[in-house]
Amino acid sequence: WLSEDLDTLKTLTKTGKFYDVLAEKLTIETGKMHTRKDGKQTAFEVLFSAARNNTPEKEVLRKYWPAFVHICDTFKLAHIDAYEAQGRPRAEALDFGNASLAVFLQRIESGIFVDRILIDLLRRGYRVLSKHDSILCKPSELPEVLAFVRAHLDNILGEGEYQLSVEE
Repeated sequence: WLSEDLDTLKTLTKTGKFYDVLAEKLTIETGKMHTRKDGKQTAFEVLFSAARNNTPEKEVLRKYWPAFVHICDTFKLAHIDAYEAQGRPRAEALDFGNASLAVFLQRIESGIFVDRILIDLLRRGYRVLSKHDSILCKPSELPEVLAFVRAHLDNILGEGEYQLSVEE
């Protein structure tokens, strides 16, 4: 849990640079130009695909951030074993287990943005919507909503432990 590659990953994620750096590593390792979008796709592949999916891109991610890939794969494989231990058929255990990390992460995101931030904003009378890890609001209410979102995220994640972007 305290490996150097996880510290690097945490820093890159907090500063919003992880996908860019991963794209650079993919370019170096494959000899083919990769973009930030490719870096993001590779990261999502590891998070949301089967544990035993070993694409060349995943192997690049494993080379530079082995603990991250290990944690993701181990989480899924443990859930596959748990579903099989419950008596589920192998194919179903594989489906459920491989989806377990994605479901877990989606629940965390939903708990933060829907169950806490969105509900609190609605209770305060703001006309807002959530869209994944975003809150949509009227431009005139942006400063207040942004301050509110920051306060919540500071409380949940820690001050300076995340990066926000604002689009109009």
